[in-house]
Amino acid sequence: MDALLGKGSAQPKWPRIAVVGVHGWFPGWLIRNVVTGRPTGTSQRFVEKMEQGVRQFYLEKYDMNLPPSAITSIALEGHGKVEDRVEKLYSQIMRPEYGYAQILRDADTIMVAAHSQGSPVSVMLFARLIREGLINTDKQNICILLMAGISHGPFPHLKSSVVVKYVEADAARQLFEFNDPNSSVSRLYHAAIGQVLNAGIRICAVGSWYDQVVPLYSATLHAFNHPSIYRAIHIEGSDYAPDFLSHLVVFALRLRNAGLSDRGLLVYLSEFLAGNVYGFGTQGHSTVYEELDTYMLAISWAMGSRIPYSYAKMKKTFSEESKKLVCNNPYDPFEPASGGGGGTGGVGSSPSSSDLLVPFEARVNDPLPPFIPSRENPISDLLITVDPTYHAKFSAPPGKVNPYWLPWILAQITSDPHVYANEHLRPHLDEVVRLFNEWEPSGKQLKELQYRLEPLRSRL
Repeated sequence: MDALLGKGSAQPKWPRIAVVGVHGWFPGWLIRNVVTGRPTGTSQRFVEKMEQGVRQFYLEKYDMNLPPSAITSIALEGHGKVEDRVEKLYSQIMRPEYGYAQILRDADTIMVAAHSQGSPVSVMLFARLIREGLINTDKQNICILLMAGISHGPFPHLKSSVVVKYVEADAARQLFEFNDPNSSVSRLYHAAIGQVLNAGIRICAVGSWYDQVVPLYSATLHAFNHPSIYRAIHIEGSDYAPDFLSHLVVFALRLRNAGLSDRGLLVYLSEFLAGNVYGFGTQGHSTVYEELDTYMLAISWAMGSRIPYSYAKMKKTFSEESKKLVCNNPYDPFEPASGGGGGTGGVGSSPSSSDLLVPFEARVNDPLPPFIPSRENPISDLLITVDPTYHAKFSAPPGKVNPYWLPWILAQITSDPHVYANEHLRPHLDEVVRLFNEWEPSGKQLKELQYRLEPLRSRL
């Protein structure tokens, strides 16, 4: 988190901060009474955690004890399908007796904490607030924390669950429409992401290790590339092992945060990180919002400066490099193979048309990584409002992905000159290589992963 905020920054003025909480989808009464119990991921819980994080942040960074009047909490409640919830929450904000609309207008900083289904709800809600002029991103600092967000849907195999098919309501079944980028709700969500990012709102997307509902690629906005998206993963202390797999996952996220492609690595690793949907072991879908550091990371991202990069320029370089090592797998967020998310593309597949990913005459900034954000590089100086949002036509894998892509993916990453030239990424890559040679995984699934990667050992 220190890397997101420069050291020795000047003390800010007395802030007016609004904290907004948007809960996710809650199971129906039968499941709650028999299986899950009362939901803990409420909007009130999120605003309490975010307010705690904001106070701790100002105390640690600026030695400031914020008074109660500095922070106003807005816990938005409402159930149903995504579009219905957006309408309900918007109506709550606009009710004069609550005064929420004026609170948002007057705030210097707005921090939003959303979980699961609440992630698309919050993004679409704030896109509407932007369109209607209720918030002004030229004067306000706004960040949306997406915790285990269903941006590309839940694990597709859960759709066949008896509970989803016959017990739960339409709101639960709608979640799987996010697996398809061409569904109506996905199109609305994708448009909203573009609107909030291009308006200057930052997004902190945090996935969770052993999430039993949402794959990591979905929680971390795999198909979207924008310098105002920061990606991270939460790992429970009891589950953390400083081994090859954990370092590889974090390294893939570092690549995306640096504006580089992970070649679809997170998609192929997500199934190895899935939790148990029947309640055994860590329930990562819930633990992510109980951790204060999750909120602290989003606050640091909101208060720091973004990592600038030129996606168009980097994509051109990738295209040139791909001629040397052709392996455009179906889930590369920068260069998906023809056939999109079908998962059947083979070695030598042709990349899709660049027109799909790069708008004509896109206006972007060109400073290349490495770049350490600081308050000396404020967000307003980086012309974030003219940066386009890029996204591949990404469809969630319908089933198990082809694991034989993994050696090719890692071969591309380890051969990428941009990774080796980046002084902040190179040491982490060297550590991943070292840990691979020492890795002794336990369990059938991880041993199979090691076996798939064995051809890479001589190359490393």
